[in-house]
Amino acid sequence: GRYRAEVRRLAGTTGVAGSLASVSDELLESIARDEQELADYATLIGAQNEGEPYRRKLSFVWWRLGNRGYGSPDELAADLAVVDRSLRANRGARIADGGLADLRRRVEIFGFHLAKLDIRLHASEILSDRARAALAAVAAARRHHGPRAVDTVIVSGTTNASDVLAVLDGADEPLSPVPLFETIEDLRAAPAIVEELLDDPRIARHGRLEVMVGYSDSGKDGGYLTAQWEIYRAQEALAAVAARRGVELTIFHGRGGSAGRGGGPTYAAILATPPGQPPGRLKLTEQGETISFKYGLPGLAYTNLEAALAATLLSAFPDVAQAEPPPGARATGAFRRSSATSRRSRSCRCSRSARGPCAVRGAVRTSGRCARFHGCSPGRRTAAFSPRGTAVGPPLPTPIWASFGGLRATGRSSARSSRTSR
Repeated sequence: GRYRAEVRRLAGTTGVAGSLASVSDELLESIARDEQELADYATLIGAQNEGEPYRRKLSFVWWRLGNRGYGSPDELAADLAVVDRSLRANRGARIADGGLADLRRRVEIFGFHLAKLDIRLHASEILSDRARAALAAVAAARRHHGPRAVDTVIVSGTTNASDVLAVLDGADEPLSPVPLFETIEDLRAAPAIVEELLDDPRIARHGRLEVMVGYSDSGKDGGYLTAQWEIYRAQEALAAVAARRGVELTIFHGRGGSAGRGGGPTYAAILATPPGQPPGRLKLTEQGETISFKYGLPGLAYTNLEAALAATLLSAFPDVAQAEPPPGARATGAFRRSSATSRRSRSCRCSRSARGPCAVRGAVRTSGRCARFHGCSPGRRTAAFSPRGTAVGPPLPTPIWASFGGLRATGRSSARSSRTSR
C-alpha cells in the first residue's frame, strides 16, 4: 500500500508532456508492453495521459502494485529504472533525483518484505515434521515476498557439520544455513566445523558464510569470563579460517538484553571484538526488552545505530582509528588462566551439573500449581526443549556470573590475580 501511494504521488509530480520533452524508446516500448499485458486496464484509462508518457507508465506501475502484478521486487525496480534512465537521458536528472530516487532506494532495501526474517531450528529437530512445515512456510514466503524476505536458517545446538548440511538436504529453496555455537565445547570446535562446511560445494560456492555465537548459553555453560574469552578466541580462529579459504565471514552475535546474557553497551561490545576480524561486517540481536529504550524514539534509534556503525568502522580499520592493539602474549596468558580458574570454581561446577530434567525441574513439577510449568526450561529459553519437555540442551538456572566467586577467592592469594579479577 505504501509503494502504491508513493507511485500515485510521483505520477502527480511527473507530468512531463511528450510534446515538450523527448523520452527514451525504452520507455515507449515498456508502455506498449504494459498496454498489451494489461489490456483491460489500458481500455479503462483509454487515451488518458497518452501525451504524458511518464505519468502513463507510472499509472501501469500503480495498477500492478494493487493487483499483485509484480512477481518480485526486482520487477518493480526494473520498471522504475526504465523511468529513471529516460529522465536522465532527456534533461530530467533533477526529477529523477527527487521522489523517484527515494522510491527506488526503498524498493532496493526493503523489497516487498520491509524486514527480513530468520528462521531458527534446533539441530535435533531438523528432520522433524515441524521443521519440514517451517521450511515449507519459508518457501511460500519467498514466493510471495521475494527471496530476500527469508533466506537464513539458524541451526541452534550445532555440534557438527551434518547438523547444518541437513537444512540444505531438506529445503527446496536456496537457503543459507547458519551454525549457532552455544556451549564452550562447541565454540572451541567451531573452526573445525566451519572448515568441514566449506568443503561442501553448496556452502563454498557463495563465497560467504555467516556464523552465530551465543552469549547467554555459553555463559551458563562456562561462566561469564570463560564465555567471553572463548567467544573472542572463536572469532579469531573463524576469521583465520575464512581468510585462508577466501570467503567473507559475518559473525552474528546472539547477545541478550541483560549483562548476564551477554548484553551491554553496543559500542563497547563491538570494539571489544578482535580488531579487523571480519572487517566491516556485523550482525547482532536486539532483545525485545531493549528495543523500547534503544529504538523507541527516533533520536534514540539514530544514536544507537550511529554508535554501532561507528564502532564497526573503528573495529574494521584499527590502524586508521588508532585503536588499542590486540592483547599480547602476557595478557592472553592471564585471560587463559583466569578463564580456567573461573570454570573450575565450585559455583560454575554446580551450574554445569544442573543438567537434564532433574533437581530444579523436579521441584517445579511437585510444587502445587507450579506443575503447569511442566515442559518449561528454568533459566533457559523453552525453544531448547521438545514438546514433551525432554531436555535437548542443558537447562542452567544458575546466573552466569556465579563462577566469579571462585575466581575472586583465588585472587585473594595473589595481587596479580586480584588485578585480573577486577
